[in-house]
Amino acid sequence: MESIELTNETFSFSTGSFIQLQVKFNLRRDLLFFILQSYVPSTFIVMCSWVAFWINREGIPGRACLSITTVLSLITLIGSTNAELPNVSTVKALDIYFGICFLFVFGGLFEFATVIYLAMLEKQEKAEITAKRNKAQQYMEKLQAKREAELVHELHESFQALPAQNGTPMNISNQALSVLDEYKLMHSNMPTPKQFNSKRRLTASKIELCSRYTFPSLFLLFELVYWGYFGFLRDAKS
Repeated sequence: MESIELTNETFSFSTGSFIQLQVKFNLRRDLLFFILQSYVPSTFIVMCSWVAFWINREGIPGRACLSITTVLSLITLIGSTNAELPNVSTVKALDIYFGICFLFVFGGLFEFATVIYLAMLEKQEKAEITAKRNKAQQYMEKLQAKREAELVHELHESFQALPAQNGTPMNISNQALSVLDEYKLMHSNMPTPKQFNSKRRLTASKIELCSRYTFPSLFLLFELVYWGYFGFLRDAKS
């Protein structure tokens, strides 16, 4: 209780004049209790949900346990806090804070499910890409071996058709092998088979990296707006 105001007013009616005594009690709620019992625990629960963003997505049991635990903890905190407050039909400032905190915690759980799903799709695509790449590499190796065999045969026939130099038959095998070595050297820098890379733009790693900074930034923005409105602007209006 901050103060008590006493006022006297006189009301005149047809039956006479009457004096009315008015007493006004100015009350101010102490926020320290609610800050320690409601705001601080809910804030820490939301911050604990962000730890899951830094855990390897392969550790599914640990991340699932952390995400579900934060959701259940916040639900329990909301229920216990509302049980101690009077039932009113209007939306309280604390209800707004709890609602936004629950959205952040549930958003972390939804992000975890999304990352796991995309990681599973990426594994399947990676297996398909590896199989296609190996198949293409085997095809290129067989094609190159066939070309080399055809080249050796053509060189052998070409050198046999040439006349002997200085009365000495040409060394067909050595000549063919030297030309074949030049052919291999020329094709040593042949590009590898076409890369079957994934065309997916939204990957699990990108979502993880974005969530690590987006969730804390949005929650900090919410804290500034919330306390700026309910903590300062409303007091200034009153």
